[in-house]
Amino acid sequence: MLNYSYLIKQAIMVSILKIGVALSASTILGLTTTRSVNAASLYSITDIGVIDRSFITGEESSQAFGINNKNQVVGVSTIGFTPNGGGGFVWDTQNKFQNIGISSIGPFGNTNAYGINDKGIVVGDTVTGRQSRRGFAWDSQKAEEIRDIPLILPTNPVIAFSIARAINNNNQVVGSSDIEQGRRAYISDSVNGIRNLGTLGANQDDFNNRSASEAYAINDKGEVVGTSGNVFLWDNTNGLQDLKFAGTGYGINEKSQVVGVANFANQQAFLWDRINGVQNLGALPGDNNISQAFSINENSQIVGLSSSSQGNRAVIWQNGVITDLNNLIPTNSGWLLNQATGINDGGYIVGTGIINNVQHAFILQPISSSTSIPEPGATLGLFIFATGATFTMSNVKGSLPRSKSINSNNN
Repeated sequence: MLNYSYLIKQAIMVSILKIGVALSASTILGLTTTRSVNAASLYSITDIGVIDRSFITGEESSQAFGINNKNQVVGVSTIGFTPNGGGGFVWDTQNKFQNIGISSIGPFGNTNAYGINDKGIVVGDTVTGRQSRRGFAWDSQKAEEIRDIPLILPTNPVIAFSIARAINNNNQVVGSSDIEQGRRAYISDSVNGIRNLGTLGANQDDFNNRSASEAYAINDKGEVVGTSGNVFLWDNTNGLQDLKFAGTGYGINEKSQVVGVANFANQQAFLWDRINGVQNLGALPGDNNISQAFSINENSQIVGLSSSSQGNRAVIWQNGVITDLNNLIPTNSGWLLNQATGINDGGYIVGTGIINNVQHAFILQPISSSTSIPEPGATLGLFIFATGATFTMSNVKGSLPRSKSINSNNN
């Protein structure tokens, strides 16, 4: 005769144990999640390609220099019909390439596009001859040059050399222009005209070349960064401010965080802000401690490159951690990412790499905003708990079903 009372007691015991295991596993998994650390995003990659092959050399290449918050990319590509084979472009996933046509440069000139704001206004420079290089602003919606923003500093005699590097959402343009005394950083808009930002020093023999200046980036507050031997920050109230270390400021966000390259023991990427001053961002492990930072977004994500004897690797700095972007794209992509030159507030990254032995521009799209990596201690704790749970169940008195191992996937 079956002992129903015994069987009921055993069933209750098994149920209690299972609940205990489930709750404990749940608790441990919760701890694993709590103890995880955030890593840089994972990305899908798109080959921006080229406008055309060079008709003269038969070669093709492209580079991306900037991206706005609408994911419009600017850069330069071989276009086929110019001797130098370079054409500035605007690219997006829907319209693909839009070649920047500047009628004044003629059939043998070429253009480079360096920056674009959220209105689709592009800045860059045109090369029309050995000694002639001038900045331009171009409206990608109207497909025409904007002529009411002066981009050459007045000088006598006229020196036809200027570059437009960046533009903010107020259509203020920064770059550099040559005058009799040398190269000067400028800021320009259609209301105030062009203004010489000056230099940090007047000594022509200054080792750090403080007698010249160049501007590379501007935020929507009108703060400008660049170099005059030392890294500088300029604003309309305080003028040119020396950040007190040699190097070049390449990027600035609305938090007034500045990134670029500094002349520490080696050339290394830096992050500067008013509270913490300058911080050395370092380089990838095993590299030659050479790195450069080119762009920073409103989430304080920074992109650039890290150099070694094997070449350049595109990198991202996030929360003080440097990561090789080549490790964050599909392993079978066929790409070698050499440098990342721009990142927008959505985390999209543009730069230049090698695909099929050819240099092409790329855009990286975040698959997720962050990836959670469990700390080793938490994973070990889960493993120990699982083993302990199995041992406890298998040693309960009575005729109980054999327990199964607990499998857990930690992603």
